[in-house]
Amino acid sequence: MMSQQLEFTLLYAFGFALFEFAFARYFSLHGRNIWYQGSALLVTVLLASIKYASWYMLLLSTIFALFYVLLAKVTHWADEKDPTGLEKYLLKNAVVLIALFVLYQFSASIVVCQFFTDIWNHLFSGKHVQTPKYLLYAIGYLIVLDGGTMLVKGLLNKVPKIFTDAMIPDKPTSNTSQQNDQESLELKNAGEMIGIVEWLLILTFVLAGSYEAVAFSVAAKSIARYTKLDKQHFAEYYLLGTSASVGVAVAVGAILNSIG
Repeated sequence: MMSQQLEFTLLYAFGFALFEFAFARYFSLHGRNIWYQGSALLVTVLLASIKYASWYMLLLSTIFALFYVLLAKVTHWADEKDPTGLEKYLLKNAVVLIALFVLYQFSASIVVCQFFTDIWNHLFSGKHVQTPKYLLYAIGYLIVLDGGTMLVKGLLNKVPKIFTDAMIPDKPTSNTSQQNDQESLELKNAGEMIGIVEWLLILTFVLAGSYEAVAFSVAAKSIARYTKLDKQHFAEYYLLGTSASVGVAVAVGAILNSIG
């Protein structure tokens, strides 16, 4: 049976992943005031781990939120020097992972709030609910949802020439440069949405143990792009982006399968 200490940490990690890889991205929280971000994170992790509600849990959550504010300030300062740094993004999340491990060490005395124990027993009496497995899967999907996008973007930003040339429309036109820029932006956004769907599908296939389906989805995407693959820069951009995308999704799925 999973310890309350581990369950609390997983719930907390889920709350952080929900904030960092969903709310912060799709509600543009990273563009808001840093203290606003810290407050939003605090509320999110408190709600995610409310099953362990206590004054001690509130203290731990406040310290974690203040740590995130400090980390956000450092990240903002680093963005001014290198706004596309892949290493910076990886280092930031590695630091958060260490912070969650420290949180685990300090949560040994954490206990379930009796009120939520009664509710849990009423809802799931006599049922075996694999809480850690579901939490790990939820965290994995959240990481793929946004983390995959950031990793692939960071990798492609390492080769800006290929990325820029790949976004040039196939057919040259006499339209204004503004319209061409709009077409490039639409291509970029469409590619990002396709990538997100691809990551979610591949992660699902890996968790289900269906690696044949992973190969089929990659092949189907390649067929859809077949007419553009004779263009050197697009082919290089496509191969680099697809390899990174598949690698991220398969790696997350393999880690979850090994843990679960």
